[in-house]
Amino acid sequence: GSSLPTQMTLDAVVAHLRREAEVGGYAAAGEIGGVLREGRGDLAALVAGRPDEIALATSDTAAWIKAWWGWVAGGNVPAGSTVLVDRLIYHSHYAALVSTQPLAGFETRVMRSLGDGTVDVDAVELTDEVSAICATMIGTHCGNVNPIREMGALARATGVPMFVDACQAIGQIDLYVDQLGCHGMT
Repeated sequence: GSSLPTQMTLDAVVAHLRREAEVGGYAAAGEIGGVLREGRGDLAALVAGRPDEIALATSDTAAWIKAWWGWVAGGNVPAGSTVLVDRLIYHSHYAALVSTQPLAGFETRVMRSLGDGTVDVDAVELTDEVSAICATMIGTHCGNVNPIREMGALARATGVPMFVDACQAIGQIDLYVDQLGCHGMT
C-alpha cells in the first residue's frame, strides 16, 4: 500500500516485471540486490531514521499486523488497559486490534473526532489506563490528515506508545519519526 506512484516508480516496476518474465523471479531479484539493499537507506532518510530501523513487508497490512501482534505478544498491552484508535483507522488494522483483544484483555476506544473525522486533539485523554494509541496519518478512504504531530507530543509527554499508519503519507508530507512521537510506523 502507498500513495499514487510516480511515473518513475511505475516504469521501474513494469521494467522489473518484464525482466522477471525473461529470466525468472529469482534471477531478476539477484540482478537488483544492491538496489534493494539501498532501499532501506533511502527509506530511513525519508523518515529521518536509520537503515537498521527499517523493516520491509509485502504490504502495509502485513507490516502493521506483525508489529501490533508482536507488541501485544510482548506483554505491552496489559489486561484492563485501553487502546485508543481514530475514526480513519484502516479496516485490517482494526481487525488486528479486535483479534488481539481476547488474548490480552484490553479495551479499544475510538477517540473523539472533529466533523471531518480527524482526531479532536483537545479531547484526547491519556489516563493511566491507556496503553497505546493507534492512529492513521492520512485516511486511505478519504484523504483527511490527522494531527499526528500534536498527538505524538501528547503521547510523548505521558509515555504512551503511538503506532502510526503512514502508508498514504510517505512521500506526500514530512514523516520525521523523532518529531512525530511514534513508536512504530507503517
